[in-house]
Amino acid sequence: MTNDHGYPTHQEIDDLIARAHDMRHLDTRQSLELCTNAKDLSLKTDYQMGFANSLYLIGLCQYILGMQEDVFATTQQAISLFQSLGDERGESNAYNLIGNIYERKGLFNDAIEYHHKSLAIRRRIGDRKGEAGSLNNIGIAYTQLAQFSDAFEYLFNSLNVSEAIPSTASYALYNIAQIFVQIDDLKKAQEYYRQSLELNQGTNDRALESSILADLGKVHALLKNHEEAIGHLRRSLEIAKRTGNLHDQGVALTVMGMAHQENGQYLLARDCLNEALVIMKQTDARPDQSEVLCLLGRNYSKQEKFNEAIALLHQSLKIAEEMNINEKMRNAHNALAEVYRAIGDFEQALNHYRIYHKVWKSFYSQDSERRIHAIIARSEIEKARQDAEQERLKRHELSQALSEAKKSENEKTRLLRQLEIQAEMLEQLAREDGLTGLSNRRWLDIQANQEFERARRFSHPFSIAMLDVDDFKSVNDRFSHQVGDEVLKQIARILRTSCRVVDCVGRYGGEEFMIILVETTPQQAHEICLKITEQMRDFTWPSIHPEINRITLSIGMSHNANAQTPSEMIAIADQQLYRAKQQGKDQIRAAKN
Repeated sequence: MTNDHGYPTHQEIDDLIARAHDMRHLDTRQSLELCTNAKDLSLKTDYQMGFANSLYLIGLCQYILGMQEDVFATTQQAISLFQSLGDERGESNAYNLIGNIYERKGLFNDAIEYHHKSLAIRRRIGDRKGEAGSLNNIGIAYTQLAQFSDAFEYLFNSLNVSEAIPSTASYALYNIAQIFVQIDDLKKAQEYYRQSLELNQGTNDRALESSILADLGKVHALLKNHEEAIGHLRRSLEIAKRTGNLHDQGVALTVMGMAHQENGQYLLARDCLNEALVIMKQTDARPDQSEVLCLLGRNYSKQEKFNEAIALLHQSLKIAEEMNINEKMRNAHNALAEVYRAIGDFEQALNHYRIYHKVWKSFYSQDSERRIHAIIARSEIEKARQDAEQERLKRHELSQALSEAKKSENEKTRLLRQLEIQAEMLEQLAREDGLTGLSNRRWLDIQANQEFERARRFSHPFSIAMLDVDDFKSVNDRFSHQVGDEVLKQIARILRTSCRVVDCVGRYGGEEFMIILVETTPQQAHEICLKITEQMRDFTWPSIHPEINRITLSIGMSHNANAQTPSEMIAIADQQLYRAKQQGKDQIRAAKN
């Protein structure tokens, strides 16, 4: 039906906008074409509400397609129109989009401000689905700021509000998984990604499917499951190309480059990363640019093209510092330390490693005072995830029946809840390094803080030793990563047998280990380290590979009498480790008391 002038009616324009909205994650280019047509028709018929809604949707499509030059102005114009028309729902949607734009640019505090504006309106008008979306987006921003307990709180609230809305709950589960990636719990992350993917199957949101597959690919790559990683990433890239989501294409290519790099396919990795960098620049995704440049720097370093590596890593660091993104700064400094160490510039290596530790300390302390709250929040999230899964599998009636049954057992539920929280805390605290069975880095840092404080309170001696396998890269390069893994496992066994039961022995990262020596003087610590070096010399290394004659360790030690904080103790031990490397390796060095 058309009006007297031959133009569509307002209802027909609304239907056109609704069609465009439904297609936004299926075929974004087609959606943009439809809503642009709706905008033109709204102007011709002087239909202000249709004009405002089509403008918002054009902005959303421009954001998805990476058309950064136009999206901000388009969305701001939509906000002004919605305000003049008194359309609070439209205004809240546009605020949410502005928040997403800021987040892509790495301006996370600005993003949080606009998502809170959207959240306030959505709560006022009773838009439960929109409220869950805003809570979810605030959680994403806090994740990027490394404020994980805040992120968990908002994502948990998003799950509670979304109840049986699969499309919204799947986003919350996806973002919870991303937090577990950041805190190095890859198995838990994998579980949440799978739950998110299952919930998303019943929706038409192919963009989220692409994102989940990309991150699942990343987890598989970090777990050394190369074939599974590449399979997920190819599907992710295919979907992103089909929907027209340019930024998601860049994400898939970035992770694909990382996966190839983890598998030693450096030329394939470089091609993917260069293509991803072009897209991230086109979409003005500054944090992602920093990540890609860092991966490219590591790529060139692996190929011993150290000058190119250093240039790329400094570019990555510059962006990260401009954006003040802690995680990206840490990654760049750590990579630069590795490159300078590889070329024998130990002064520069030590400088970047010191900064890396300083930035890491800042990152770690941001959340340390609320870590117990975060663990409790994770437990609450687990319960909410299970409830959401029950809702999906057993439908609304069964969920209601279970809810009524739980209400009649309040006291029993309260006691069970306490046990669940305790079990979750124990699970988190008992994490081990997957390869060696030693304590992992997070547990080492917690123990170092606790033992340092205990030693300070009771005026007891306390020492730390940092150990690094000499020339370990040549083991991997000459004999394979599998042989390298066996070497690390044997070193872990030597460390366990050489140390006392009260000591905490762990893998700090890569081929680096840490020993926390409680109630231990510098002389006693030196004797333990000597015992370790003797065990290393006595072990029959050809039993692992016939061509390996010996494996040695460089060791740096520190004592609490020389440091004001546990982080300073670790830094001093690291400095002495580098000193041992500089002075010929296979030796023990300690700071003077």
